Amino acid sequence: MNARMTRRIFAAALAAGVTLGAAATAGAAERLIFATQQSGTMYYTLATGFSKMLTGKLGRKVAVQPYSGSSVYLPLIDSGEATLAFSSSLDAHAGYNGTDRKALKNMRAIARIWPLKVAMMAREKAGIRKIADMKGKRVVIDFKGQKAMGMVIRAMMATGGLTEKDVKGVTVGSVVSGNKALIEGNVDVTFIAVGIPLVKRAHAAIPGGVNYVDLAGGNVSPEFLASKAGGVYPAKLAPAKRMPEVTKEITIAAFDIFLLTSAKTPDADVKAVLAAISDNFAGLQKDYPPLRRGRADGFAAATNTLPYHKGAVAYYKAKGMWTPTNDATEKKFK
Repeated sequence: MNARMTRRIFAAALAAGVTLGAAATAGAAERLIFATQQSGTMYYTLATGFSKMLTGKLGRKVAVQPYSGSSVYLPLIDSGEATLAFSSSLDAHAGYNGTDRKALKNMRAIARIWPLKVAMMAREKAGIRKIADMKGKRVVIDFKGQKAMGMVIRAMMATGGLTEKDVKGVTVGSVVSGNKALIEGNVDVTFIAVGIPLVKRAHAAIPGGVNYVDLAGGNVSPEFLASKAGGVYPAKLAPAKRMPEVTKEITIAAFDIFLLTSAKTPDADVKAVLAAISDNFAGLQKDYPPLRRGRADGFAAATNTLPYHKGAVAYYKAKGMWTPTNDATEKKFK
């Protein structure tokens, strides 16, 4: 083989390599990452459902990537390394404003998806029925991966006149870790989103099952709860066939869950995601009961604790869903 032919072959191979590399890069750009919590959590279950739907409707791969908690994946949303994530209004507020961390000023809201009901959960046979019963007990009060949830726990404890000094506080890695600790008998009470698979697992594994701790009997006014943890409010929970752990109507806590992205996400992508979710939300609600507390016409709720993405704002304005209250809320952010 002469030198001229060798150079031609090398040049052709190099050109092919550049072309293939560009194609691979383009393919990676088409892929969306849905960051979420660990398997078994509500966020993971819903992220899986959303990703499957979005993959089919957008014609793009939407991959689910689990992490130990929002404290880990929210910085990835801020940097644009992850595309989508669910976040509580509390976590979003803490992250955007830099509470105990560097401020994540590139995070943006896409939509308010649903209100999440949460509670303290105990072994049924332990007899812990109301917040005051938790005094002196081993209670999960902090999650390493979800710092904002510690605020919710303390707010619920405050309704019954308790502080962290009144219990034997325990810090665990995640909601999954807290559930495991309850099952294994290493804690008496943990924090959980009601009705999720982890609750079913605990109810089946613990003799006698589990129960949620009732906030009723304490100070459960919306104003009191909000003063302890902004965005948290009281909610009623009634017995249902799918929740054997609930035997009578009780009062628990709730806060809003938003779908987040990065300010770096293209407007077109945000609009496409919003359109797909809006058009298919009724179907998602049939498959995932927690979503039934949300409404597609409430996606633009002005309860956001960080700015909406400009693509989302444009989408809502075009649909007539953006209000003067939204404008007022946006002006509060710096």
